[in-house]
Amino acid sequence: MNKCMVCGLELKVISWKHLKYKHQMTIEEYDGKFGKSKHSTTLQTKESVEKANKTKKEKQIKPWNYGLTKETHSSLKKISEERIGENNPVFRIKDRKAWSFNIVKGLKGYNDRRKNKTLEEFFGEEKAKEWKHSLSTSAKKRKIHGHTGKPHSEETKNLLREKTIQRLSLIKDKISKPQTKLYDALKQVLDIHIELEYPFSYYALDIAVPSLKICIEVDGDFWHVNEEKGYIVEYECQKRNKRIEKSKTTFLANKGWKVLRIWVSDLESDFDLAIQRVKNFIKENQ
Repeated sequence: MNKCMVCGLELKVISWKHLKYKHQMTIEEYDGKFGKSKHSTTLQTKESVEKANKTKKEKQIKPWNYGLTKETHSSLKKISEERIGENNPVFRIKDRKAWSFNIVKGLKGYNDRRKNKTLEEFFGEEKAKEWKHSLSTSAKKRKIHGHTGKPHSEETKNLLREKTIQRLSLIKDKISKPQTKLYDALKQVLDIHIELEYPFSYYALDIAVPSLKICIEVDGDFWHVNEEKGYIVEYECQKRNKRIEKSKTTFLANKGWKVLRIWVSDLESDFDLAIQRVKNFIKENQ
């Protein structure tokens, strides 16, 4: 047994993992301070890591069925034939509706520690900045499936509407805290029916009064660029949100809807004033 000279722990060998994760030391630093000792592996140096990575690439480990098909391999052909039609495991599910409900219920039961928190609150300033940069980079690379110049067919429109409703059924429990707070308060003070995440055509309206064609959007200061608070458009994700915001407002206006946008910072600074703004907007357009 070897005794770690830093923590006094009895070990068979002084491993580089123990030194790295327990004491934030390298084997070279340990040996230089306490003298040579027995190690479980060769020194974890830059050269050894590069050698291991090179060996891994040269081996090119692939799954057993790489490049094989059911036409060229008997085992794959047998598996394929055994799972055709009613033999497919999916067909064993008798109540598809209950099965789908249980999956959604499981998703809703997931406790997301990031819920109702800003990136800065959860990660800290530096990590949040890295996240925003990565989101911007991925948004820039993402292929945008826009219009080809031709109008959608009625079949496509109906499909898009169905998908919107399905998506909303899964994200109802992930709505932002300010939006939920405003909705709950408006339900108490308004004597008309309002909807949260109301599906309209291809969009989901944050808070809607369907009978009056009124939409209330709650916009995050960073994500939708509140210039009064000093935010500027510097990330691709912000540009994308601004484009969606513009097209959504134009689409609703063409359909006869009135849109009121409220910043999250306005809700946080003076919630009562924000409620009054909504009441006045509804009264003006009633």
